[in-house]
Amino acid sequence: MMADKAIVIDTNIVSYLRNNTPGYTDKAIERIRDLMENGCSVCVTEQILREFLVTQSNLQKIYNKVDYNQLQADVDYIKSQFPLYYPSGQSVQLLSDYVYRYQLKAKKIHDANIVAVAAANNIKSIFTNNPSDFSFALNEGFEIITL
Repeated sequence: MMADKAIVIDTNIVSYLRNNTPGYTDKAIERIRDLMENGCSVCVTEQILREFLVTQSNLQKIYNKVDYNQLQADVDYIKSQFPLYYPSGQSVQLLSDYVYRYQLKAKKIHDANIVAVAAANNIKSIFTNNPSDFSFALNEGFEIITL
């Protein structure tokens, strides 16, 4: 990894950091630590925060109690630890281009939005445990980093 390289971490990685997921949490922490020690900037997009809230509230719903104070604290913590990137006019155009070019549909559009926001901010790396979600991004010059 080269220094000063930005990397977007996917929702699954953020979830591993929050939830003690056997076999994944320690690997995610170690990998992020390695990336940062090698000069990489680890960041998230607004889409990642939204997906994180959906997954965390769904997990909590299973136990019949959504702790909104904890959800807010989690989002505040994520925002304090990682630079946050938002959609822009350029990213919306890129998203539209990706959907058309790769004939994306349904949930793939959420992944394409992450790629579009990253690309609009000159970020060409995504850290995920679901590389198939971003396979189309390889054609756009993205590096997909996995656990």
